[in-house]
Amino acid sequence: MYTLSACLIAKNEENLIANCLESIKDIVQEIIVVDTGSTDRTLEIARSYGAKVTQIEWENDFSKARNLSLELATQDWILVLDCDETLSKEDGKKLKNLFSQQIPYEGFHIHLNNYIGGRTISSVLVLRLFKNRKAFRFKGKIHEQVGPTIVALYGIESVPYIDLAINHYGYDPTYSSQSLKSDRNLNLLLQYTPEQKDGYYYYVLGNEYVRISDYAEAIHCYLSSLDLCKKAHEKPVYLSYTVMHLGLVYYELKYYSKLIALCTDYEPLLPNFKDLYLLKSLGYKDMGQYAHSLDYLKRYKVCPTTECSYPSNQLSYVDSDELLNILEANQVQPTLYTAFLVSQNTPSLLESIRNMSGISYKIFAFLPIDQAAELNDLAQQMTYLGVTILWADSLQNTNLFTELYEEVKNSWLVILNDNEILPYPVVKQMEGFLDQPLYTHYTFNLYNLATATSTTGLRLIHVLSCDTLINVPPEVGSSYITLYQNYVPS
Repeated sequence: MYTLSACLIAKNEENLIANCLESIKDIVQEIIVVDTGSTDRTLEIARSYGAKVTQIEWENDFSKARNLSLELATQDWILVLDCDETLSKEDGKKLKNLFSQQIPYEGFHIHLNNYIGGRTISSVLVLRLFKNRKAFRFKGKIHEQVGPTIVALYGIESVPYIDLAINHYGYDPTYSSQSLKSDRNLNLLLQYTPEQKDGYYYYVLGNEYVRISDYAEAIHCYLSSLDLCKKAHEKPVYLSYTVMHLGLVYYELKYYSKLIALCTDYEPLLPNFKDLYLLKSLGYKDMGQYAHSLDYLKRYKVCPTTECSYPSNQLSYVDSDELLNILEANQVQPTLYTAFLVSQNTPSLLESIRNMSGISYKIFAFLPIDQAAELNDLAQQMTYLGVTILWADSLQNTNLFTELYEEVKNSWLVILNDNEILPYPVVKQMEGFLDQPLYTHYTFNLYNLATATSTTGLRLIHVLSCDTLINVPPEVGSSYITLYQNYVPS
């Protein structure tokens, strides 16, 4: 049977500390409270629960105060808590049961559930339960960690995940001032020396900038964190959190192509990242790419939950069942697809893709396979915009579009060259036009910006049979929509 010390640091926590200590009083054999200058009833309340209280002067260093609490602990194991955290009765029972058995590990990662307004808004993985060893000490003036010390000595296998959770209320403005907390945190973080600024540092600094809505600085910090992880060839616990938080900022700012690029880049490294699938689905939905959005939402719905090293419940405000109904309803309605013929990167191409995303269920791009080397970067950019890339032997093949038939049948297909663009207002005009079409094929007016000349070209087909993608009738209607050839002449 192992024994347990609860170690806390406190300052003016009279409104919260009783709830914390009440939740652990029957679980721990010892409560250590290091107070950094309380002027309210914090000390009185702590002592009423039998806590061993030590008072110190605050030196702007959380690790220093935290490590003193560890030095004062005398039991076999240590549970680190903040005064704005509690342990549920159910998890208290789990902890008691754990300590009644032999434990071959040095510590455990557990979840920290963040609550605002009585509901969980996010969940992160923390290392707060570990053996009482002199070598185990926190590092970092703020957002301090003990995990790296333990892992350096005993390896990552020594600190597995266990199904326990701490409930954290510190982000709820009902209990604490978020602006004061952010000011304090930023002040401490900005005092770090260049040698102290690792990937974790930039991750937590990015979080602080998000809290004060400085998104430009937050993006810079998150990208710096990811870059340092790449250079070190590391996959630390905070990597998935950094990716998710950066993705959330991109989504907030409507940087959808950057969001899709980020998710696509990290999918192979972070497989079955449930919340990242949902975020990517939302990004595609807002881009108008409903087919891709539905694909990723379905992946989110069936994704296994065995992986615990990812942040979870980051998008708790999203009703995934309702979103699924919306996307599936959109899927059965008459849809429009777009196919681009791409042999070069023209100035208007990506803009044209973005414009068509607003009304296209899915966008395809045919590229010549013999130009794969020079077009590979462009293909990747288009992929980030939700485009499905199809490499073809020749863009002149009359049967080129027949391979799309099974997917686009009974729908409308717009065919554009890489130098052609439908301005966004015209795109919206065409969307309304398709509500009551009169023909199955339409020619568009093509206006060449470089030469100021006009021609016409078949660009819109109602795919009622595979034959309609090959044999175009001699007489077709006119949509009276102007399509621009927007290339820059050499």
